[in-house]
Amino acid sequence: MSAGTLEATPKAPPKANAAPARASSLLLASFAAVYILWGSTFFAIRIGVESLPPLVLAGLRHLSVGRLVFYPVFRRVSREKPTLTPPSGARRLLRVSCCSYAAMTR
Repeated sequence: MSAGTLEATPKAPPKANAAPARASSLLLASFAAVYILWGSTFFAIRIGVESLPPLVLAGLRHLSVGRLVFYPVFRRVSREKPTLTPPSGARRLLRVSCCSYAAMTR
């Protein structure tokens, strides 16, 4: 063999079915997540409406999701760590809201 010629090593052919198989499994996982999450939400609403008024249930649902979403967003926007204790004005508003709700339901 001369110094000027190079032997080409045979390469394995690329896997043609890897990308579609991965995409279809990701799609199935996404549909399963939506099915389970929405199904559990509707089940919780059906159970919750039997014991709580619908607006209170909706408020609790939004409050819980707000707490889950607020922390990561707050940490990304500002570098401070949010505290779990609300400011005094929010505590006063919460007390008044709870007392007025208790008064209305009696």
